[in-house]
Amino acid sequence: MAEQYALERITDERTARIALSYMVPLGSEVTGRFLRDYGAVETLRFALDGSPNGLDSTTLSYWRGYVSGYDPVRVAQGIRLAEEQGLTALIPDDANWPVALNALGTGAPILLWVRGSRLELLTQPNHERVSIVGARAASGRGMYDADQLAVGLSLRDICIVSTASPGIARAALSGPSLGPGGAITVMPHSIEDPDSFTPNGFLRSVGDNGLLVSECSPARAPGRDALHSQQRLIAAISAVTT
Repeated sequence: MAEQYALERITDERTARIALSYMVPLGSEVTGRFLRDYGAVETLRFALDGSPNGLDSTTLSYWRGYVSGYDPVRVAQGIRLAEEQGLTALIPDDANWPVALNALGTGAPILLWVRGSRLELLTQPNHERVSIVGARAASGRGMYDADQLAVGLSLRDICIVSTASPGIARAALSGPSLGPGGAITVMPHSIEDPDSFTPNGFLRSVGDNGLLVSECSPARAPGRDALHSQQRLIAAISAVTT
């Protein structure tokens, strides 16, 4: 299986984007420029050879440094995990891709990994999604208010977008995880094993009436760019942040 992820053998957009997601940092602007101008397959070719227009040799050499850490065996392991755990990879050509992410331009994700029951939450109009985030060390009153606000919005078919952090964010997800509006949890790390991050199956319950979303591919450890990735995705797919 690993052979199909060898860079020189990849010829389709989806597999090329999966390979890139295991190679370059999240939110890489250089990668985003290549994807916009040439597509993912040609971007992989630049990782091996060639000189794209408009990029100086120093920047290109630095970007190619990521190729040395690419391991097709690790990619194959990640894909196997995704299949076992019911994860779906979305790319911009897919019908369920959230078009709001295109506003990020060259900072848009290479792909998204999603897990859950309601893919339609990603394609509804932006004004039907609201993010609620806040302090981890929140007061009881603050968590109550976050829960009540989220439940009220969910009853009006508004999807709540948040993180899974303790405090305000997790309180905001509790009610909507059962309500008609549903919820989207944007994670800074991969989502193949949600129970390892929150107790009592909390994230699985969110996925039962919503989605878990991440830019980080399965079996890939989150890097320094993970929190920035999470924040920009939340901002892009939400009409309002409270």
